[in-house]
Amino acid sequence: MAPSRPDLTGGWCWFQEPRVVATPTDTFVGWTEYDEQGTIGVARFDHDDMTFAVNREVGTTPALAPDDHNSPAVYVRRDGRIVLYYTAHNRPDGNRYRVSDEPYRIDSFGEERSVPDHNQSTYPMPFRLADPEELFYFYRDAPDDGSPSTFYFYRSSDDGETWSERERLFQIEGDDYSGYIKVARSDERLDICYSRHPRPAPLGKCDVRHFYYDAAADQFRDSQGNPIETPIREEEMTKLFDAEDRGERGWIWDVMTDGEEPAIVFSSFTDGDEADQRFYYAKYVDASWRVSEVVETDHVYATNTDTAVNEQEYAPGISLGHVQGDDVLYLSRGPKSREDKQQGLDVERWRVGDDHETFERERVVERGTESNQFRPVAPRSVGTDEHDSPIRAVWMCGQSRAPYNYHDDEETLQLKAEIETESGLETVRMDEWATYEG
Repeated sequence: MAPSRPDLTGGWCWFQEPRVVATPTDTFVGWTEYDEQGTIGVARFDHDDMTFAVNREVGTTPALAPDDHNSPAVYVRRDGRIVLYYTAHNRPDGNRYRVSDEPYRIDSFGEERSVPDHNQSTYPMPFRLADPEELFYFYRDAPDDGSPSTFYFYRSSDDGETWSERERLFQIEGDDYSGYIKVARSDERLDICYSRHPRPAPLGKCDVRHFYYDAAADQFRDSQGNPIETPIREEEMTKLFDAEDRGERGWIWDVMTDGEEPAIVFSSFTDGDEADQRFYYAKYVDASWRVSEVVETDHVYATNTDTAVNEQEYAPGISLGHVQGDDVLYLSRGPKSREDKQQGLDVERWRVGDDHETFERERVVERGTESNQFRPVAPRSVGTDEHDSPIRAVWMCGQSRAPYNYHDDEETLQLKAEIETESGLETVRMDEWATYEG
């Protein structure tokens, strides 16, 4: 195992999932290093000993790039071995993965393998259902005919040793950029939310939609349970946020399900120099979606100084609590949306009211000063059982200077974790993880 190297950095986008997973004994975290190869990093947190082990040398061939879109999805097989799934952002290098040599260990990984049939794949999403026990692997790709980006999935009945023929989930209609999905699992169901990239798609295409997979019937359905067939059309998905009606462009961030009443969090923004950025919470209750604004936030301006690219739609991030429940939110916001106007983005914990429409801030998890605290994510239970974790959230700390690049000459990004200990909550930086003892 390589020693901790604080001269390198780590980061992630928010579409590959799971990035942080909890087992009965450990929590695992994956990320992409900022180095010439875009090396994969992974950490193991022992729940009993309250210690981290870190491997920042998971090699890839061909190499990835220092691009936050290339961070890995973390999966734990039934035999306990750790799988890291990763892709190179919109490049023809395919869906690749490596499996740890020992169960619940990250010291060494086997040879790189590939999931077949790909063109320009990105955003790996492996999720295992309980009944029937089957692994689904979702990802975005470009079809052979050069048409707009499409989502596909594979199935595996032997935990990823072999794969079915790939199936087309849906193809994005029109030529106004790409789309995104987020997936959550329960025992017999996969809940999926969808939105397009909010720029340059026209306002009327920037809705937030939902559908799910019913494993018992081997059937995709809209939110109300009506069957829909693959490849699914956008209009067949249930629209829960109408962008044109609200005058705001939606962009999904997270989804969670108990098998009956899923919850979704997403951001929205308005056009113009003084654009508003807001977080929303949506809960499916009494056979309909209840959508409420949580709080105003700030942009994370992703700016490439060489080309003057400025992407106002980049929100600082929001996550559902997952192992703690969908009434817990971790979000990032900054001086524009805070009373104290202190510089930098904070990570905060919020609580959702019993009515699913009111929200209250419980605490500031980490204060942002000269650095931003952003893109928080909470651990998910891996496999088909529910597990708790002393790690409550993990997030990025630093600056984001370009859309696909998370490094600055003066400050690199770190990952931080909030950990529940016997003496209370503690925050630990990634470059301390290899030596952390709770």
